[in-house]
Amino acid sequence: MGNKAEVKQKAKKRFFTLKVKMLIVAIVPVVVAMAAAMIVGALSLKGKIADQEIQTLVKYFAMLTIILIVLVTISIRLTLWGFVNSLNRTIKVLDSAAEGNLTVTAQPKDTARKDETGTLARHTNAVIKSLAKVIAKVGSTSDVIVAASEKLDKMTDQTRNASDDVARSMSDMANGATAQATETQSVSEAVMQIGEGIEQTNAAVQNLMNNADTMKKAGQAGAESVQDLGSISEKVKAQIAVIYQQTNTTNESAQEIHKATELIASIANETNLLALNASIEAARAGESGRGFAVVAEQIKNLAEQSNESAKTIEGIIKNLLEESEQAVKTMNTVDAIIGLQADKVETTKRVFDKVSGGLQVTIDGIESIASNTEKLAHARGQVMSSVESLSAIAEENAAATQETAASAEELAATISEIKDATGRLYKVADELTGELNMFQIYE
Repeated sequence: MGNKAEVKQKAKKRFFTLKVKMLIVAIVPVVVAMAAAMIVGALSLKGKIADQEIQTLVKYFAMLTIILIVLVTISIRLTLWGFVNSLNRTIKVLDSAAEGNLTVTAQPKDTARKDETGTLARHTNAVIKSLAKVIAKVGSTSDVIVAASEKLDKMTDQTRNASDDVARSMSDMANGATAQATETQSVSEAVMQIGEGIEQTNAAVQNLMNNADTMKKAGQAGAESVQDLGSISEKVKAQIAVIYQQTNTTNESAQEIHKATELIASIANETNLLALNASIEAARAGESGRGFAVVAEQIKNLAEQSNESAKTIEGIIKNLLEESEQAVKTMNTVDAIIGLQADKVETTKRVFDKVSGGLQVTIDGIESIASNTEKLAHARGQVMSSVESLSAIAEENAAATQETAASAEELAATISEIKDATGRLYKVADELTGELNMFQIYE
């Protein structure tokens, strides 16, 4: 408001100075003419000009001068009246503009004037128009600044929150990187242990291959033994069949002997009866039959011995038959056992074949394990190298994250300063908007 009053005061001073200059320009010719007329009149009164015509001319000149003065005065008055009115109207426009009303303009009749007031009116319109554009532009810019300040304030809040999150994340990352370096060292140690385990596994696999090869050879030998056992079982079975046949033959012979023994026993009994009868008859004959009695006694003894021998043979034959029957039963059992043994041998042979095939698969698997173990050992070396690189990277990451965390803290401080500056900018823009509200402009 102080600037507007100062501008208004300067405009009034310039207008007053312009009016004084115009009056001086208008009055000087009149004063000169009046002075000339007065000089001529004075000279004529003193008689210095004797000629009557000159005196008459002087009178006419004096009258003309008076008329000219009157006309000039009237013209000046009219000119000054129009000039002053135009200036007053222009000044009112400037006063309104100074008070903030930029919707007013100088009247067309004032802008159409060809004199200084017309120029002033046109320049006044141009200034008001330019000022209105500037005020509108400043108002728009102020609104943009206010909106941008609000948005920037929100963005700084978000950025500060994000910066805080980043700082926390960086701190967590730094801790994580440190932990990662520690874990990487642990991984390195674990990989070393894995390497030792791989070496032990490799040695165990080698021993396993040796044992598997031994088992394979033993399996082959077992298969051959089973094959031989099968052949022997077949031979034993054939021999048992022969023995079985011979035992049956012996049993049949024993039956025949048993029959013959029964016949001998029967004959011995009859002989014993005959000897008894002969003894009785010899006793009847007395002394003459004594020799016959001795023979009869001998025959009786022989019959009894034959009977005893027959009984002994009968016992032997009986035992032989029982043993033969038991042998037949045993051979039948043995034959069944040998048959079962043959089945078991065949089953064992198939098992050995499967075991042999399984051993081959196992050996192939062990060889594959050995190959994979070698690859694993090679991979362990690469992993160890990668772990060492990872450890170095983890240490670098830890240092970098710590530096980034420090930068994030500095960024947070800078954002706080930006927020404060944004608050001040918003306050200034709001005050500017309040100042611009006093101006009235066309939309």
